[in-house]
Amino acid sequence: MALLFTRSAVVLHDGGSAPVLLLCECALCAGFCVFYSSARQRIDRRSRLLVVWGRAAALASVLLAARSVMVFGAISLSRAAACLAVICMSVGGADMGALAGVAFGAVMDIAYSSGPFFACIWGFAGLMSGFCRGSSRLRQTMCFVAANAAATLWGRGNPCSVPGLYECFIASVSFIALPLRLSAPLETGLAQPVPAGGEGQRLRTAGKLRSISDAIGRLGAAVAAPAHAQETQRSKPELSSVFSGAAGAVCRKCPRVSACWQDGYIDTKGALNDVSAALRRRNFLKLSDFPAPFASRCMRLTELCGEINHRYRSSLLRSAGQARENRAMELISGQYESLRSVLRDMAGSVTPYPEYYPELCRKVQDIASAYCRGARAFVYSDNGRMHIEVHLPREPAESFDSRAFLGTVSRALGKSFLPPSEIPDRSGAVIRISECERFAASVSCAVRKKHGESVCGDSSMHLHTEDGRAVVMLSDGMGTGEAAQNVSRRALELIASFVSSGCSLEESCGAVLPVLNAGFEQSGFVTLDLLEIDLFSGGGKLLKYGASPSFLLRGGSMRRICGEAMPAGIENVLPQDSSPAVIKFSDGDRLVMLSDGVWDSEGIEAVLRTGAALEPPQLAAELINAAAAGGSTDDMTVMIVRVGRRP
Repeated sequence: MALLFTRSAVVLHDGGSAPVLLLCECALCAGFCVFYSSARQRIDRRSRLLVVWGRAAALASVLLAARSVMVFGAISLSRAAACLAVICMSVGGADMGALAGVAFGAVMDIAYSSGPFFACIWGFAGLMSGFCRGSSRLRQTMCFVAANAAATLWGRGNPCSVPGLYECFIASVSFIALPLRLSAPLETGLAQPVPAGGEGQRLRTAGKLRSISDAIGRLGAAVAAPAHAQETQRSKPELSSVFSGAAGAVCRKCPRVSACWQDGYIDTKGALNDVSAALRRRNFLKLSDFPAPFASRCMRLTELCGEINHRYRSSLLRSAGQARENRAMELISGQYESLRSVLRDMAGSVTPYPEYYPELCRKVQDIASAYCRGARAFVYSDNGRMHIEVHLPREPAESFDSRAFLGTVSRALGKSFLPPSEIPDRSGAVIRISECERFAASVSCAVRKKHGESVCGDSSMHLHTEDGRAVVMLSDGMGTGEAAQNVSRRALELIASFVSSGCSLEESCGAVLPVLNAGFEQSGFVTLDLLEIDLFSGGGKLLKYGASPSFLLRGGSMRRICGEAMPAGIENVLPQDSSPAVIKFSDGDRLVMLSDGVWDSEGIEAVLRTGAALEPPQLAAELINAAAAGGSTDDMTVMIVRVGRRP
């Protein structure tokens, strides 16, 4: 902007091509600005083309500065270098080659006052060369030279036509002889396609959104289920319970209780059935509603009538409150269903691209070029996991040693990778290697149900997510037996549905805890003991809601980890004291998770100290036996998570 304003007044007096040259200079300055800013920050996919043109503008300004350098009085090294730049940029495709040819040609035409000569010739040659991208470098260069020679016939009367052929020859030879370490970064930046697994990435992302929407749908169904059950059970107050409660409160103090409820039981039940219709119709009874024979022999008819009316009104109020709560639950369930449909629509329309790492691309490109001439490497992230794809030309693909390349890349990047796999591609072979987790987690579990019950009320679950997390969960439902197991299992399944969709453990709990709270009166509370391990870094988080302490066994030491949060279902939101305990796992660490039935018995910590050398399955069984010997009669579950480095 400073250049434009300071020189505009001078340029207006020069006339001719001076304003055009000023605009070109301003464009070059803008290119320098883009080039400077891109050198200091990460280049993402959206700004990639802008950065390429910024660098091209910087190159064009350097070539303009050297336009006076001539060889043999006619051949310009600046035009030869500009022609080389067009050939290099044509690896980005026909559109990139044509644009580069027109842009660099226009700059040279203005600099040498040659008319629209180089813009037309190089634009056509770059277009034809771009159609040959993906083939060998020699074939692409020959295509450019042939198109340039054919286009030169159109402008053969121009004095720059013959020098232009020589300059094209110099540029083509230079491009063929260009070292791979110089050309590979350019080809990587310009011709960076969506990897062979890109379509799968889009499908996985859409599948992730669908998984989240399904998890939200299950969450809404879990909210609505207790409401529907209670609506069917309590649509009308039960008159039998009203009459029984009133009789128990009034008649048991009456001296004629045996005469009414033993000798005259049938007559008493018949009298109460006779007043049922009036009670349903008016919601209260009068003394005149009772049959005359029953009213004549009942000594406490007024008290009985008042007690029946009080109990019936209380039952009506409870039913009305439950109906309001059911309507609120249905409204929440409808909101969950609306959110679910929105996410499913997003899953059908989203088309994300992988996240690239340009700096790592250059490093891996140098390694790939050393193993195969003409190979192109791309490094990107997919669901938090790094992938490397090496695109090989057809001819030397068989000679590429993928195992040796894998070892070199692992040492250079300091990461572990899975064995390489080959992906078919129309332009040649594609070798893909994926990052492997540095740690592995194995789970050993021991369970014993309460004596007299058919199943254990505790529930456990562990899963391995696509983004490299190991999640281990233990839940203890209120009570014992099948009812407690249903509640604890449902809580873990709801959390697992969000975790499998890519949500963190804390986010999953934040979504599920309000639902558990809504069903507290029907299902009771559950304790949650939740562990999440990042298998790439070894970092772990332990969330506890009313759960027993856990123990980290490392070498010969033992560390107790406690939580202060209330059991799930008692509080509506994440409690303030529910922040997770952070654990940095090392090779050979073991984390012991216990249910209340094990922890409440005596001597568990002593067993952990003496049995620290045992294998996890043996230690879990030893803890169960010690808890039973200590007098525990509750459901008992022990989970031992062993974390170790992968070989």
